[in-house]
Amino acid sequence: WNLSEEVLDMYKNVYDPLRYVWHIMQMESMYIASMAPTSTITNVFIFMGMDHMRRVQRVAQRVKMLDIVYPSLGIGQDTRKTFEESPVFQPAREALEKMLVTYDIGEALVAFNLANKFVLDELLLQHLPQLANKMDDNMMRHIHLSFYNDTLRHRQQVAELFKYAFSKDPSLKEVVKPWLKEWQEISYKAIEGFREVFKGEYDNVVKEIKKAHNEYLGGLGL
Repeated sequence: WNLSEEVLDMYKNVYDPLRYVWHIMQMESMYIASMAPTSTITNVFIFMGMDHMRRVQRVAQRVKMLDIVYPSLGIGQDTRKTFEESPVFQPAREALEKMLVTYDIGEALVAFNLANKFVLDELLLQHLPQLANKMDDNMMRHIHLSFYNDTLRHRQQVAELFKYAFSKDPSLKEVVKPWLKEWQEISYKAIEGFREVFKGEYDNVVKEIKKAHNEYLGGLGL
């Protein structure tokens, strides 16, 4: 089992710190669950939070496996420092931390599910494994395929929530749209640090994410 130096560097400096990204999403899921007006909505976000905690566990498990096989590389040793200082993660960290202190439940729902989570999930669950696959590592693809199946369920549930709300009060769209415009801009700025990871492919990756994002929002009438 031999991985290239290039992919091992990505596991150490890009993949390992993702556990902080997933943990923030878990925290946001639980905040929305705690503020939801009904138990049916609360249940959706409790399970969503658990799904994100599973991501944290799987990343930690994969990193430990690599540390056992490649002990001299120090994989998993400086994770927090990397997340707090690496240029790759600072735009995402800023966007996610701003989201965490967005206390209005409506805006928090938009910031998380219609913006930050959508964009980051597409980047990290779809496009990052494709990049690893090009480096002759397909394990990330298998792990993230399971995560992405969860994501599709999250999106469907959130879509039904917004459709129901809009059917009951169409004027809510005019409340959501300004929030969405602001948080869409923030969410795409959040992934700019990954330009150095994807290099020449970055612009095409963003183009594909925006296409999927616009299709999803269009299905909500946004």
